[in-house]
Amino acid sequence: MKRKVLVLVALVSALALLLAACSLPGVSASPPDEGPAGSRPPQGGSPPEPPPGGQPSEGDLQITFTADRTQINPGECATLQWQVSGPHFATLLNGEPVGDSGSKQVCPPETQPFFLQVDTGERMEERSLTIAVGGAPPSGGGSGAPPSPPPPGVLPGGTPTLPPGCLPDSECVGAFDIDLALTGIRADSLPMVSALVLGLHNNRTFPFKGDITVSCEAQGVSWGGESMGVDDQATTKILTAQVPANGDATVKVPINLDCNQYKYHVKCTFTVEGPGDSNPTNNEAQTDLPTP
Repeated sequence: MKRKVLVLVALVSALALLLAACSLPGVSASPPDEGPAGSRPPQGGSPPEPPPGGQPSEGDLQITFTADRTQINPGECATLQWQVSGPHFATLLNGEPVGDSGSKQVCPPETQPFFLQVDTGERMEERSLTIAVGGAPPSGGGSGAPPSPPPPGVLPGGTPTLPPGCLPDSECVGAFDIDLALTGIRADSLPMVSALVLGLHNNRTFPFKGDITVSCEAQGVSWGGESMGVDDQATTKILTAQVPANGDATVKVPINLDCNQYKYHVKCTFTVEGPGDSNPTNNEAQTDLPTP
């Protein structure tokens, strides 16, 4: 009987020790799975920020547009310089495609804004500056938002790009508008005529340099009154004209006329290649050869 009591006491003691061990704080049957080193999520708070990179940001596009001079006197020139880097599709200077980096000399006859536009595919980034002529400060005094740039292919003032033959860095860079007038027709020599000399007048305050298409026809009548028609007396030529500001110039149109046998009624017209003439009503003239 005494042995049974001892065995029972031993079992009760062992069970008490086991229960005491299980009730200790911080003891767990299995440790939590922490996963790979450093991958354990933070306790509470917001998730960490994603690493930099991914989609290109606006800061990836770098545009520099400067001029060595922003104030010049009439007849002087300034040099524009630009540099574009980063993702984009095209670079335009006053609507004309240019390289991503370069320079250009401009000699505007009057104060003129210049615009550098960069097409990113999603938007058009612009930079602008103004070259003031005659000491006048740039419009707006350099403060506030720059003026709205023209759409590609259009110069400030709303007119199309310069005509063929008028180089962007030439004296006609300021040709925002064109108005040439045909002022008269004369023969280069008499009585045998090898060319018609056409007078042109430039009604604008900037020089014109470009191509014009001239058409002339001469209707001949014999001194006895017989008509000879105009079939072989019509000619059309593309000529390059240079006319100073508010000035005059001449161009020659080859044609063969014999004023020994015939007298002629001559009519000539012209059109400006490229953007055209803003006032085509003065692009025609007529005369009689020889002059009465």
